[in-house]
Amino acid sequence: AEPTRSDLLAAYEGNREAWRRPARRSMSLIDIRVADLLPSDVDSPTREQMQAAREEAHSKIRAAQLEVQNGASFAEVARRYSHGARATEGGAWGWVTPDSIRERFQPAVAALEKLEAGQVSDILETPDGFFLVRCDELEPALEPDFQTVQPQLKEFYFRKVYNQMIAELISELRAKARIEPARLERFHAAVVTAAVN
Repeated sequence: AEPTRSDLLAAYEGNREAWRRPARRSMSLIDIRVADLLPSDVDSPTREQMQAAREEAHSKIRAAQLEVQNGASFAEVARRYSHGARATEGGAWGWVTPDSIRERFQPAVAALEKLEAGQVSDILETPDGFFLVRCDELEPALEPDFQTVQPQLKEFYFRKVYNQMIAELISELRAKARIEPARLERFHAAVVTAAVN
């Protein structure tokens, strides 16, 4: 039977989270790692070597920031400066959320959340390096109204009613069913063989 308006409204209210889509941002990142600037023949760097590598990393991120501020393409600057895995793609990460990335990059996503499309962050310092973040695209949060999702609500309602009817039928059939194998030992053997295989 066709659902009534109140059936659809109840389905909408009961599953409102399913229709929502949070805001999301597409990120590009310049990633300068201190460890990548340490001498390659050093296994345990000294404090002075770490400090020198950190200063060089800061100098590089600052140079990248100045180029971007002076109108250079963020992607081109990322290709030249970034140490990140996505440097060859111009630092493009695509759509990211805080729960979609490793902990090391959480400061970058936190900065991204404050940017509008096309904006670039200030330099972000982390224990192991520096980031420069660009918000490439911004999709605002979406919370469709009842009217907009009515076609999906109808399908959702039909699926729910169908599943309830199937569950009731199975329950009814189980209540009526009697399984009595003629040769119980053969049935047990088949069950054991199926379980082992």
